[in-house]
Amino acid sequence: MDNRHRIFNFHKGKKEEIIMDGIYFDNATKRFDDITIFENSTFRVDKGVTLLISPNGSGKSTIIYLIMGNYRINSGEIYVNGYNPVNNHRLAFLNTSLMPENPVYFGSGTVREHISLFSRLKGVASSEIYGFLSYFKMEHIINSRISSLSMGEAQILYISCYLSGNYKLYIFDEPNSNLDQPNRRRFAEAVKLKQLNSNSIFLITSHINDELNQQANQILTITGNKVRAFYRDDINIAYALKFYDIKTVEGKLKGLKHFMVNDSIVIKNASIRDIIDVIPESNIKEITRIPPAMVEYYENQK
Repeated sequence: MDNRHRIFNFHKGKKEEIIMDGIYFDNATKRFDDITIFENSTFRVDKGVTLLISPNGSGKSTIIYLIMGNYRINSGEIYVNGYNPVNNHRLAFLNTSLMPENPVYFGSGTVREHISLFSRLKGVASSEIYGFLSYFKMEHIINSRISSLSMGEAQILYISCYLSGNYKLYIFDEPNSNLDQPNRRRFAEAVKLKQLNSNSIFLITSHINDELNQQANQILTITGNKVRAFYRDDINIAYALKFYDIKTVEGKLKGLKHFMVNDSIVIKNASIRDIIDVIPESNIKEITRIPPAMVEYYENQK
């Protein structure tokens, strides 16, 4: 008998019973003493790629710990693949690959040993892990000791391990930490291909607006003590730009709606052509498409 949690949906006047894959928060509230992280929040991570983006300290890690069953919520319900992650942890994570923010390595020292032990413990093919290392152009680390790896190289090793296998649900907590831009781009593309080929569900957390925005069909933010969900199908696109010489740009943006976020300028309601018409391409260091949901979020941080 399948004891997974069920939710009900109405389709064409008929009541349908649905077994939830992925993650489901139902009217959930989490507090630590008198500090409310979020309250009365309902959202699903049940298809495609979901990006949970918020600054450090806003509650992203709390959500991950709740999903892992390490914390209990104060009220409401949480289900992972249809199971309560506290009471049925093994069943909830039977078909889940979860890369924590600070992974541990297996074995006594070398990358090759780590991959061998990881593949046996997790039941994934070591050849797939090596394939991802090759994709990330990291073949040169295979015979290295993990203690000798840079933080970026170690992060690629862990990503290659946790992307491997055929899981229903993949969870990555801050995977882009310590990655340079080319590898952030490769990771975003790898997630896209993995999701399309396997129809898996991805939840990825980040504290920065980066290349993952291009792949996410749902954005989660934590604002006003609420976890808010925005679907890409429902939103348009804005742009975040970085410049080689930002001082020469400020006077040229008067006709465009914009504001500063850290070292970037976010421009709303404008096309690439509108931007290039007033700013020389040679001065644009980086340009990233972002959803207006994130624009709203950034505006709230000002």
